Amino acid sequence: MFGRTRVFHGLLIRAPLHFNIIAIFIAIFLTLTGSLIWYNYSKNAELALEAADTLLQNVSEKVVERTRNFVEPPVGLVKLAAVLPELANQPNNIDHPLARYFLDALSTYPQLYGLYVGYGDGGFFQVVHFAGVDPATLTRIGAPANAVYGIRNIRRLADGKREQRWTFLDRNRQVLGAPLVEPATYDPRARPWYKASLQTASVSITDPYIFSSLRAPGITVSRRVTGASEAVVAADITLAQLSSFLRSQKVGDSGVVFIYNDRGELIAYPDVNRTVKTVSVNGKDALRSVQVRDLGRPELTEAMKHFHGSVGPRTTFDVSGEDYIASVSSLRGSFGSDKKVAIVVPIDDFLGPIAEHRFRSLVYSIIPLF
Repeated sequence: MFGRTRVFHGLLIRAPLHFNIIAIFIAIFLTLTGSLIWYNYSKNAELALEAADTLLQNVSEKVVERTRNFVEPPVGLVKLAAVLPELANQPNNIDHPLARYFLDALSTYPQLYGLYVGYGDGGFFQVVHFAGVDPATLTRIGAPANAVYGIRNIRRLADGKREQRWTFLDRNRQVLGAPLVEPATYDPRARPWYKASLQTASVSITDPYIFSSLRAPGITVSRRVTGASEAVVAADITLAQLSSFLRSQKVGDSGVVFIYNDRGELIAYPDVNRTVKTVSVNGKDALRSVQVRDLGRPELTEAMKHFHGSVGPRTTFDVSGEDYIASVSSLRGSFGSDKKVAIVVPIDDFLGPIAEHRFRSLVYSIIPLF
């Protein structure tokens, strides 16, 4: 019976009846299967984006909290140091109690590069921690390769000239060799942190800038010393460890977490080497902070544009045919409200596995038919 050929009109073709029945069955099966697969994909995609929202929020909160914890302890340290009577007069040797206090603080807070006091006569007493400092920087300063700490004392001599004396210590705080003595060119009175603190009784925090000795970005926390109208105590905080923390945050396969300010300047980025650039100033090379747009990553610039300098929950946008999801949160506390944490992730990092599962499900559904 099924061997006879019949003529059907419409969607059917001139073929044996059993062939058309099978064709109709396959069409219905594929329609139902495809609909179910697409429905599941849509639901899973929706759930994936909800999970992405939660992930972005959790990472943002973690970065905000870590950044606050990064800055608040040094702020408290400077507040405490500002009331110490020992700071009113400049220490004259490395055995001074202030030197030990600064050394202990630097050992406790790894984000600190240096603690120091600037005086109204141009005097300067500084203790620095060389942890993570590259050999070229140590050579430029004149420190031995195994130096872990450095104590710099700048004093005005009887003839009116200013002298700089570096003493270097190993990890056990033992003196390495003879002090390095040379004419002083550094004057704390000309520095922004010194001038700012003379104008207020509270703590001042600079915008991120490039430390001249480290050639790395950081900020300075400072406060006028109580009882000494022209003495200012300050702490240098490097941003290298903050960048390292951002690098450890896993957001999808290729998501990026970074911190920037309202001027679009990069504060912290997973690759700390990309937070600074060399520019020519009066024929000489100088280091400057990098604008986010200078990173060569248009998706990061586009994310900033979408938030128009404000903050907000997740948004999505397209760059060169690729979809991204992003969020921006404001930092709080001493670091300043003009600093923001941004997270930018390709949507495929969340939806890619679901789309692959959808394709495999369709293939596996068709295979039994052949």
